[in-house]
Amino acid sequence: MAIYKVQAPDGKTITLEGPAGATEAQIIQAAQAEYAKMQQAPAPTPEEQAMAIADAAGPALALAQPQPQRQFIGQSIPQAITAPIELAATGLTGGTTGMLGLGAGTVAGLLESIRNGTYGTSVGGNLMAQRAMEGLQRYTYQPRTELAQQVLQTVGEVAEAAKLAPVPVTAVPQALAQGAVQQARATVPAVATQTAQAVGRAADIVRRPEPTAPPGSVGAAATEQALQRVTTAEMMPVPFTGGSALTTGQASRDFAQLQFEKETAKLQEIGAPLRERVQNQSATLLQNFDAMVDSMQPITLSKPEIGLATTTAIENKANVAKNRIRAEYEKAQKAGETEELVSMAPLATKLEELDTMSGIVPLIAGLRAEAQRLGAVVTDESGRLVPQQFSINNSEILRQWVNKGTNWQDPRESEFAKQLVMAIDESTDPAGGETYQRARRLRRQYAEEFQNVGLTAALLGTKGKTSERKIALENVFDKVVRFSPVEEMNKVRATLISAGPDGKQAWADLKAKGIDFIRESSQTSARDERGNFVISPAALHKTIKAMDQTGKLEALYGKKQAQTLRDLSEIALDIYTAPPGAVNMSNTGSAIMNAVDTVLTYGLAGLPIPGKQVLLEATQYVRNRQTRARVKDALAGPKREKE
Repeated sequence: MAIYKVQAPDGKTITLEGPAGATEAQIIQAAQAEYAKMQQAPAPTPEEQAMAIADAAGPALALAQPQPQRQFIGQSIPQAITAPIELAATGLTGGTTGMLGLGAGTVAGLLESIRNGTYGTSVGGNLMAQRAMEGLQRYTYQPRTELAQQVLQTVGEVAEAAKLAPVPVTAVPQALAQGAVQQARATVPAVATQTAQAVGRAADIVRRPEPTAPPGSVGAAATEQALQRVTTAEMMPVPFTGGSALTTGQASRDFAQLQFEKETAKLQEIGAPLRERVQNQSATLLQNFDAMVDSMQPITLSKPEIGLATTTAIENKANVAKNRIRAEYEKAQKAGETEELVSMAPLATKLEELDTMSGIVPLIAGLRAEAQRLGAVVTDESGRLVPQQFSINNSEILRQWVNKGTNWQDPRESEFAKQLVMAIDESTDPAGGETYQRARRLRRQYAEEFQNVGLTAALLGTKGKTSERKIALENVFDKVVRFSPVEEMNKVRATLISAGPDGKQAWADLKAKGIDFIRESSQTSARDERGNFVISPAALHKTIKAMDQTGKLEALYGKKQAQTLRDLSEIALDIYTAPPGAVNMSNTGSAIMNAVDTVLTYGLAGLPIPGKQVLLEATQYVRNRQTRARVKDALAGPKREKE
């Protein structure tokens, strides 16, 4: 008989008694059996096993010749086994103690921001996020092997696209490697199963929903609101139904449900249906804007072309009105109705009344001088104006002088011009025949529509004595729809609608461009996986709210379409947002799970059997039927009560 001593990976020495001259294979087999018996002590918890394996994993056994002692060789075996176990340990502690550290760090950051006066600001928010991440990292197991560190870092940066190369087992003599694998198969299965369950429990800590509200609580009201959101979404011009229907979390706005949906959507394979749903919803949202634009049957959405169509329609209508007025005046003149003399007393009184403002408004002094030149008034010895008998023809000359000399876009000047024109009209009101009075009525209507409205006058006007437009064609939409008071916009609308087919089409183009503007102003530069632009719900809500507050939303689109736009804004908020805290913005939890998933998917080819088995069972637990069922329920939306 002979005594053989073999050193195990945990440093213990196994003493064997056997026949002299035993072969190395016989010694290895005997050592493996003895080591298996030693491992049958009470098993630690799955968490302790995961950490222990991560810290101490190496070759399953280290065997040697009787004298001198001989250990396993091949330094790639420890990392090949420990790297996947370490990733599982990271996921486990990240979901348990790491989450506690995250909460403690958040509270610490909150208190610190209150003390230093940054609470409620972006600085305070960044401080809270920093402290939270410090707490998470402090209480999350950090991989020690270089391979595990590289895997976790790579996955954290490109969780979806990480492609880790297989980890080969090299430089290990075949006989010793087979012995290690055989012993690992005998000892690892139970540990693998328990570790998988531990990782699964850690994942559930992140994903498990809060307990549902008991009967009679706010849950009933929340369900009613959820169904109302679903119904509203289904009534859009392009309905949010089928593959673009609201999820259970989007409809209910339930914190825990949204947390589950948003976090699960970050996972590679299991979150794909949730990501696809949001992409469908993004496409449907954009299609709704397209449908609303198309419903107005625009000819163009180009700003310069819209500007040209708008101004042309207004100019054409103004020219038609001018021609009618001119024709009536010519008839009155031929009939001798404009030769009648009238007293210019109302004009003289008004000029005296406004004399104190003549230094501020040059128009007043200018009309006073012109009236004296034409003989409508004279100045007596005291300097006061004395009205004279004046023909209707000459009074029309004075009236035209005021219209041409007034800057109708200047609120102060236009107000005084209106008073002076009214004084001239008052002087001639009782005079003239029927034809002249008809011409006067048409003239007043023209002034109210084309001259007394600053926006319309600007659309028709030019800069000074040049031919350059006061409002460039490319700026017409902005001036009419975005920046003008709603009252003036409505007057332009009335002019266009009554300007014949071209005017109605121009107004339709302006309205359609308004929808297009809402979309453009809320559209980010980011694109989803299908290439669709992503809508910013905050920008969309801001744009629609601003138009609503000025009254333009309903003025442009009426009550029904205005409500549709408000509803689209709310639906965008439902799709893209979640209550504060429901989403882990650092992506720590999903990065850990993606790391495990990525190692399994792309790095199994060269892993030894023990490490492969642990990761396979861990991932299989995470991807269990319960999680898939929850994703399916989320995509089905809130359940409707059967009537």
